[in-house]
Amino acid sequence: MLLRRHKSRVVSVVERVAGLQAQVPRPPFIGLWSRIEGFQRADLVKAIDQREIVRGTLMRATIHLVSRDDYIEWRPTIQPVLTRLMHSVLRGALHKFDLDRIVRSAEARFDQQACTFAELRQHFREEFPGMNDQAMGLIVRMLVPLIQVPGSGQPWAYPGHLRFDGAGWMAGTRLT
Repeated sequence: MLLRRHKSRVVSVVERVAGLQAQVPRPPFIGLWSRIEGFQRADLVKAIDQREIVRGTLMRATIHLVSRDDYIEWRPTIQPVLTRLMHSVLRGALHKFDLDRIVRSAEARFDQQACTFAELRQHFREEFPGMNDQAMGLIVRMLVPLIQVPGSGQPWAYPGHLRFDGAGWMAGTRLT
């Protein structure tokens, strides 16, 4: 879809190109503008606000913009890669952590309300005093399906201080 623009819906194009790398919110808008005839920024913002399109950790453990349906389908498939990456990064320190307890704690926190990772790390400092809250944040990023919460009125759909929410609501059950 790079040789010419097509008349198509935003969600269809995002699915056709298998998601858009979205570490920074703005590039997917440019990527869609170059593929969709008549594309307007509001088209993508609306799809994000309606959660037809979500932003979360996927391929290469980076942030991607994908359809809600693709996130639900792909996240379990990508999970082994994310788990291996977590093991690689934390190597010898991993034995210090009770992964199941950290995941349960994070899921309980996200079940209360969406939060930033700074807020999640504060939660961990209170629940797991003396433990490395940065490492626990990485564990959560790799093991818990999370999506970034869009911000109403944001020109690129996401605010500077990102809040995350558990993605289990999308499928009606937990994805892991």
